[in-house]
Amino acid sequence: MKLNNIILGTVTLSTLGLIGGLTKQASASTGVSVYRLYNPNTGEHFYTENAYEKNSLSNSGWKYEGIGWQSATSGTPVYRVYNPNAKGGDHYYTMSRYEAQSLISQGWRWDNGGKPSFYSAGNTNLYVAYNPNAQSGSHNYTTNSYEQNSLLKGGWKYGSVAWKVMGSAPAPENNSSQQLQKPFVKDQNNAISQISGFKYLSDSDKASFVNSIKATTDVKKMATIVSNAQKINDDAKSLNDTKADAINTANGFKHISDVDRASTTSAINAATSKDAVASELSKLTDKEKAGALKELNDAKDKAGVLKELNDAKDKAISTINGMKYLQADQKSSFVSSVKASSDLNAVASLVSKVQSQDAIEATKGTITFEIVDFNGNHVSTVTKRVVEGSYSFTLSDLGVSNSNIKFLSGDLNGSIKAQENKSLTIKTVDTSQVQTVNVTAIDEETGNVIKKITLYYKDGDTVFISPSTMGLNPDDWMSPGDPSTSFKANAGVVYDHTINFTVTKPQLSDDQIAVANAAFMQLINQYRKDNGVKELIEDSRLDAGSAIRAKETSTVFSHMRPDGTGFNTAIYQAGITDLGDNVIGFGENIASTGASNNNGAAAALRLFTMWKNSPGHNANMLDPDFTRMGIGIYATPIGIFASTLFLATYDK
Repeated sequence: MKLNNIILGTVTLSTLGLIGGLTKQASASTGVSVYRLYNPNTGEHFYTENAYEKNSLSNSGWKYEGIGWQSATSGTPVYRVYNPNAKGGDHYYTMSRYEAQSLISQGWRWDNGGKPSFYSAGNTNLYVAYNPNAQSGSHNYTTNSYEQNSLLKGGWKYGSVAWKVMGSAPAPENNSSQQLQKPFVKDQNNAISQISGFKYLSDSDKASFVNSIKATTDVKKMATIVSNAQKINDDAKSLNDTKADAINTANGFKHISDVDRASTTSAINAATSKDAVASELSKLTDKEKAGALKELNDAKDKAGVLKELNDAKDKAISTINGMKYLQADQKSSFVSSVKASSDLNAVASLVSKVQSQDAIEATKGTITFEIVDFNGNHVSTVTKRVVEGSYSFTLSDLGVSNSNIKFLSGDLNGSIKAQENKSLTIKTVDTSQVQTVNVTAIDEETGNVIKKITLYYKDGDTVFISPSTMGLNPDDWMSPGDPSTSFKANAGVVYDHTINFTVTKPQLSDDQIAVANAAFMQLINQYRKDNGVKELIEDSRLDAGSAIRAKETSTVFSHMRPDGTGFNTAIYQAGITDLGDNVIGFGENIASTGASNNNGAAAALRLFTMWKNSPGHNANMLDPDFTRMGIGIYATPIGIFASTLFLATYDK
């Protein structure tokens, strides 16, 4: 059974819902006779093994049609449920308790208290047929294949085996199921089809008439229903034709506004009678007459108005042509707009726009861009008018929108003065005509991109890429090994190349330089003390001078400074100006050494040892005349440079 075909309605017979709990008393070996009854008021068949139930229904107006079949007393349960909402009530039989329970959840009721009404067993087929047009008695059960086939030919559905029974019975006399066979079903379907085909019947009216057809079993009543529907359809068609004629007439009016035409058309479409249509068309006809009269009166003044308009146009065109700063194409556009104007206000508005635009043009300059290709050949010339001040353009602004065209050089951004004329060259490259080389510098330690550049090479040229290609400051970055590459350029090919760089780090960090300075001072004074010489005083002013000298020796390793003066001038550069006559003399030790593993103490010991093993340097460290000392250490990625300035004074 299709659950979505349940039809809700008014209960007209409640007896069947109350008599399903009677007890069966029969032998399984012989089977039990199942009585078949028919309700002529609803078209429903009912099946029961209970004679009392059979007699009760017969006394209530049901027709007894004889024995339907012989039912088993055991086997697979067959349940019976009752729909109190169907018109006249309806019963349904199923071996699926799940299906029965689903119907119960939708408003049906258990018959027989939910216990089996029959059992499926035996070798005889009990057929079921379904009438999709019935509201009650929508299922018929029979063992008679002739009856089953007759129903199916008459428009019933399914035609399957409902369950098995112990034996069949002869076809009932005066079988009432024949009332829903082909003749009635055909008439019913024809009536429904005829109503559905009425073009001018509303959907709601169609639905109402179709429901009336389905609710009757009287062919004459069906004919009356169809006749009533036909009349309503014909009346609607006549009104529709009247509306169409009226709308055609309204569309032919030439002296009414579009708003009035649309309003009247809507009113005609909404009209429910021919008189209402005629009334709406009459009102629009009056407006058409009034419009025609107004047009006639307006024509009398048209000649004078036209002369005034033409005079205003001539004056406006003269004003436009006299503008000082408007460009020729702008003047031409404004003149065309004036000529096309149809009233004095439009002409006056255009003159105002002309004057405003001329004032704007007075503040503009002209930039002429010459576009050239990779080889310097002319591609195009583009002229731009720009209000004075800053400007910024893209290749797309200049009409160079091909995805293969890339900007190489030129000034797309700048500033311009009023009435200034600039000529600029913009160089581009067509990547399909050259090889594109994308070079990326990567920080080897972090993996971050340091810099990206794009280079272009003519077909067949030698491409050479090295760390210096990136233009990075070697004081900041260095590339380990030799990542250089060289090849012949192929036009249209894109080559991506990556070069790893590391941060250029000095041999000593700032912290370790401080450690080296302290270690140096301690080593020299301990050395003097061990040799019976008075310890030196560290002078911060001399430290500053020594720092200057240490850095200078990284480029010019000499006691002469890069500017050609002696080392002692670094003391004055450091700000020492109050030495006076107290100074006896100066001295300097310089040295350089290699890798130190960022160990300031080790670097200081290495430099001290070098001076100790050099007679001249050793003599300075042990000279008893020296009383003050400054120490400077400068570290680069390739070495450590040191300077020690000694000062001999009378205050020793």
